[in-house]
Amino acid sequence: MRRSVLSVAVAVITALVVGLFVVSPPSRAQANARVNILHLAPFAATVDGTAVTVVVNGATLASDFKYKDAPLTATLPPGDYTVEVFAGTDLEVAPAITATLSLEAGTDYTVFAGGGANTIPLGLFPLVDNNSVPAAPNANVRVVHAAPFAPLADTAVDLRNATTNEVIGGLTGVAFGAFSGYLPVPGDTDIPVKVVPTSNPMADPPIIGPANLNVPSQSITTVFAIGTGTATYPAEFFFLGGTQRVPAQVRLAHLAPFAGGRAAVNVVVPGDTPLTLVSDFGFGDTTDYVPLTDGTYPINVVIPSAPRALADTVAISGSVTLAPGMRYTAMAIGGANGFAPELVLLNDPITPPITDTARVRIYHAAPFAAGEGANVSIRLQDGTLVPGLGNVPYKGTGTLDLPPGTYDLIIATPDGSTTLLDLPPFTLVAGDDITVFAVGDGVNQDVGTVVLGLREPNRVYLPFVAN
Repeated sequence: MRRSVLSVAVAVITALVVGLFVVSPPSRAQANARVNILHLAPFAATVDGTAVTVVVNGATLASDFKYKDAPLTATLPPGDYTVEVFAGTDLEVAPAITATLSLEAGTDYTVFAGGGANTIPLGLFPLVDNNSVPAAPNANVRVVHAAPFAPLADTAVDLRNATTNEVIGGLTGVAFGAFSGYLPVPGDTDIPVKVVPTSNPMADPPIIGPANLNVPSQSITTVFAIGTGTATYPAEFFFLGGTQRVPAQVRLAHLAPFAGGRAAVNVVVPGDTPLTLVSDFGFGDTTDYVPLTDGTYPINVVIPSAPRALADTVAISGSVTLAPGMRYTAMAIGGANGFAPELVLLNDPITPPITDTARVRIYHAAPFAAGEGANVSIRLQDGTLVPGLGNVPYKGTGTLDLPPGTYDLIIATPDGSTTLLDLPPFTLVAGDDITVFAVGDGVNQDVGTVVLGLREPNRVYLPFVAN
C-alpha cells in the first residue's frame, strides 16, 4: 500500500470504487502558494524608466518589468522569501525595495509594488486572495488604493456611485495602501463608480471616473486605483482578473509503472528557474484539485538523480493546455510492455450525474501486456458483459450512469475467460461521481485499481488476480 505525497501545487487525478484494501486518507505534504506580482509604482519620469528587475531568494524572476505590465506569476512552496526589486538591471546597487514574503501552503496572493511618488516611499504590498467562485449571477470585486497622487496624509478617498453619490461598500476615508474585502456585486451589469477625495465628496471632476464597472458573473476581480494624476501616470482603474469566469481545476496522478518500488518522481515546470510542483511522488500517488489560470503549461516528470549522478533523468516531457472552468486529471502513464511513458490530460466531468444516478468512469492505464494483449472487458460477477466495455484497449475509457445500489464487477480478458481483477461489491448512492483507474504492469507494479472521487478521500488498491 502506498501513501500520496504532495509537496506543492498544480495538478491532480481521478479514480473509483471500494476494494480489498481501503487505505486510510493519504498523508499529503503541503501544497504550494500561488503569487501574482504587479508593478504599480510610478517612481520615474517616464514609464520606460520604471523598468525593474525582480529577484526572489537570489534568483531573478523577471527583468525589464515596467509599470502596468502584465503580472508576474509564481508557484512556490510555503515559507519565507526575500524579494528584492532593483531599478534597471544593475544588481550590484542597493535594491529599491527589499521585503520578506511569508507564504502559507495552498494560499493565493497578489503582491503589488507601489508608491514612489509624492513622498510616499516604494514598498511591496501583499494581499491574500480568495478565489472561491461566487454563485451566479454575482461577481466578487476587491478594491485597492494604490494611487500615490498626494502625500500619504492627503490620499484619503471614497468610492462612490457616480450617479447617486452614495458610498459603495463602506469605502470612505480609504488611504493609500488600504484595500477592501471582496464585495459581492451583480455580474454583467454596469455599475457607475468614481473615486473622490474624502474631504470633498462632490469634487468635479473626481480623481478617477466616472466609469462603468462591469465584471462577468462568477468572476473574481481586484480593482486597483493607480496613478498620480499626471499626464504620464493618469489616475485610473487597473483590473486584475474578471476576464475568465471560473479557473480550471487540475489534479495529478502517477500511474506509470516504469520501475519497481515506489518509482518516485518529481513533477517540474521547466524553464530558466524550474519549478517543482510535486516531489517524491510515488506510483499510485495523487493530489487534490488545484485551481489554475487557463493556458499551456510545460511539464517534465523527472526521476531524481542517484548519488554522484550528474543530472536528473527526464522520464516524460509534455505539456497540458487548460481551458477556464474545466476540470482535469493530468496523469503519467505507460513505461512497460512497449507502451511509452507519457503525460495524458483527462477531461473530468464538470456537471453532476444525472438525477437519481451515480456516475462511474473506468480508465485503462495498466500496460500489463504488449499491444492488444492488454485489452480487457468489464463484466458483472456472473460474467455478463457491461454494454460497451467488451474490448477496452490500453488508454480506453468508459462511463456508466448507474442507479443507486450495490454492484459486483470484474475486469477480465476480452472473451471473459480469465478474470484479471475481482472488485469486491461496492455501494453507490445518488450523486456519487467516481473514476476507477486500472493500473500496473504485473512486473514492476502489481496490477490493481486506484479510485478517486469517493466521499472519503480513500484510495483502493487491488492486487493482480490472474498470473
